[in-house]
Amino acid sequence: VALFHRSNATAVWTTTTYSAVDFLSVSDTGLYAAVAASDEVYLYKNSSSVAFWKYTLNDEVNSLSISGDGTQVSVSDNSQRFYFFKTTSVNSGWSYQSHNLVRAVSLSSDSGKLLVATQDKILRVESDVWYDIYIDNSEICYNTDCGCWISNMTPSKYTEIGLHQARLQFKDSDNNLSNWAYI
Repeated sequence: VALFHRSNATAVWTTTTYSAVDFLSVSDTGLYAAVAASDEVYLYKNSSSVAFWKYTLNDEVNSLSISGDGTQVSVSDNSQRFYFFKTTSVNSGWSYQSHNLVRAVSLSSDSGKLLVATQDKILRVESDVWYDIYIDNSEICYNTDCGCWISNMTPSKYTEIGLHQARLQFKDSDNNLSNWAYI
């Protein structure tokens, strides 16, 4: 990996990853560069050839995006999982296991939105507002003991301790959406 200044062909710095680079994404200002090689993600600042942080995924990376403002990084791997990090710390993020292969991730320039494309859906996550997780019919079942619908959701290992609010929205067989219900 080499960082070049826009005005000439002289490298500002160079570094080596443990395997071939598969994906590269640079913030609009050039302050940060996210690099994916095999199952590892590196975040570099333009001032150093030493990675600011490094994270090892469950499987090989298949998509990588850094927000234009350089505050967020998102990545997906071949294990059907996608990850979301703040550039300030590798421990600032969360991940979600999809039921389908994640094909691509893309962060908006202001880091306010994350789009995740799976085989048949596009999931929109608004950062620092709601973490939308879509549950399909195979994940929901009716429990006759309590007379209620149940679903299991496992929080990310990065979920912070505290009070959280969940919101639900339902789609009927005619694709009509209900109002949001807050619980």
